[in-house]
Amino acid sequence: MAAEGSLPGFGASAIIGGGGGAVSTPTSSQLLYRVSPPRLAPLVFSIKQTAVPAGLLICGFLGPAMAGALGWRGAVLATATACVALAVMLQPLRARFDDDRVPSRRFRLSDFRVTIASVLKSPDLRGLSFACFAFNGVQSVFTAYFVTYLAALGYELAAAGFLFSVVVAVAVPCRILWGWIGSFRLAPRLVMAGLALGMACSVALTGLFTAAWPVVAIGLVGAVLSATAMSWHGILLSETAAWHPPAAPGR
Repeated sequence: MAAEGSLPGFGASAIIGGGGGAVSTPTSSQLLYRVSPPRLAPLVFSIKQTAVPAGLLICGFLGPAMAGALGWRGAVLATATACVALAVMLQPLRARFDDDRVPSRRFRLSDFRVTIASVLKSPDLRGLSFACFAFNGVQSVFTAYFVTYLAALGYELAAAGFLFSVVVAVAVPCRILWGWIGSFRLAPRLVMAGLALGMACSVALTGLFTAAWPVVAIGLVGAVLSATAMSWHGILLSETAAWHPPAAPGR
């Protein structure tokens, strides 16, 4: 859709891609928690979530190269081909992954209301959901505007993009580190509280950036922001996957 090149095509691409991305995390979490030892779940989920910053880095390096060699439409189509290839590779595994599926269950619009109500009724799940909402907000603002913010401070676009890539790379080992701490050293909720504090402090410092700040100082603050706002996913997702209603059948 994006390769078509028009504004409606880009809009449809964003909607379809966003919809696909929205269901991938809860689906993969449900599958992964079935085979993860509860104690190791924060670490296992964190390792799985390293694919997000790693994917950003890979796209950052390969995207411009593919665009230069194939044109921007060719780069978009190559990405689409990779997605289709992955879907084909997963298809033979569906029987194993979907062995707990209830074929008679059908999607209903009322499921939205039931799901939201179940979240709001449970203090634990409600707290995790609000935390996810806040953490996602910080992450989205960071990834969407950090480069633009640096450009507004006078950085060349290429330099701002390179600095952003460097600080995002910090999130890869940090996701595994927080997962390890949440599995072996501290309660996952305490790890999330520490990450929230780190986000708050680094965001406050980011708001104080000026053109006079040394690039090293900006990079250090950005690294802390990346280590927190880009690295909480495994901990929070494992806690959410572990939650279940007290009267849940078979649990």
